[in-house]
Amino acid sequence: EVVASLAAAGFPDVSRVSARDSVAGTNIRYFLPGDAAAADRLAAILGNGAIARDFTAFRPSPRGGTLEVWLAGTAPARVVDAPEAILKILQTRAQEN
Repeated sequence: EVVASLAAAGFPDVSRVSARDSVAGTNIRYFLPGDAAAADRLAAILGNGAIARDFTAFRPSPRGGTLEVWLAGTAPARVVDAPEAILKILQTRAQEN
């Protein structure tokens, strides 16, 4: 839904990547000063308190025109690898004895 909306608003090269982190508020990251206006425009299009965030100090900088949209939301709970967890418990118990 968001990808289609962005393409319709004139941002044609949109790809979706899932993050493993929770995001408190929707933000648009820009990496070059010349992309700040586009980030502001995108934040206005998304609404709901979306803000443009200055990531010009990030290195290495991606190519010009790159914007990252981080949508507000809670990351899914991480599933513990059961065999790894069991092995760790057994190792801890062995050290205790």
